[in-house]
Amino acid sequence: MKKITILFSILLLGLLVGCSTNQKEITSNSQVEIQEPSSLSQGEIDALYLALSDEYKAEATYLQVIEDFGEVKPFTNIMAAEQKHAEKLIILLEKYGLEVPENPYIGAIQSYTSIQEACGVGVQAEIENVELYDQLLSSTEREDILRVYRALQRASQENHLPAFENCS
Repeated sequence: MKKITILFSILLLGLLVGCSTNQKEITSNSQVEIQEPSSLSQGEIDALYLALSDEYKAEATYLQVIEDFGEVKPFTNIMAAEQKHAEKLIILLEKYGLEVPENPYIGAIQSYTSIQEACGVGVQAEIENVELYDQLLSSTEREDILRVYRALQRASQENHLPAFENCS
């Protein structure tokens, strides 16, 4: 409970501090020109945060499984992929000058009784992730955002879901 309180305090502090107003920012992958948040509709902003929240939750879930059962596949591989998915969404948030929240799910995910149970949860989470991206794809016409949504959906459908189906 103390971890959750600390995480939410950090998140709140980050929101209060605000975004940098620099015109350009260097990310780990490329130089990105920062746009004004107002250039996105509220629906586009909400969709980006919903996508990031979903990727954060998946990362925290798979991290919890690793903490409970050790370095087991496919959780180790997929957790690393979820971190990369979150990074792609963070790049978009930064590009449009939006706040990047910390992952509030770390340490707040339940433990599972077995790897098989965790794999079943992984199957359901990836099915829901694919469905989420079906919805989010209709939230924008911006090609940069659509490209990320499509890539993340494809990874869930073609890589993560089969891996969890094989282990459940």
